[in-house]
Amino acid sequence: MKGTVTQDSNADRVTIDLAREEGTPTECEGCGFRHQCALPDQQQLTFTKGELDLKLAPGDPVEVVVPPRVVILLSVSVYVLPVLLMVIAAVLGSRYGEWISVGAGFCGLGLGLLFNVVLNKMIPISRIISVKRGAE
Repeated sequence: MKGTVTQDSNADRVTIDLAREEGTPTECEGCGFRHQCALPDQQQLTFTKGELDLKLAPGDPVEVVVPPRVVILLSVSVYVLPVLLMVIAAVLGSRYGEWISVGAGFCGLGLGLLFNVVLNKMIPISRIISVKRGAE
């Protein structure tokens, strides 16, 4: 996703206006996480100067991407972890009966989903995405 650095009145922050061009496909349309990720809905991103490794000036073109390793970690967190916790809880609950096993499985699934909700609130988007210099 392309963007442009805009000047911010606060000197320790960098604001990036994301480009929205109608009719042109973006990288987000091909991503399986586009509905869970907040990036496609953003109009602006704000970073502190310490969060970015780049020296950026107002008007500089940039490209905002989600690195492939982050996509893999997010997919494991969203899809694999809840199912794994469900299976583990169901196996542990099977010692006490069939209905306890079913209930424990649902509790394990809920715990995995709750983990993702808490993780989504704790990790800022600036830790997930990467900003690179872009060409005009």
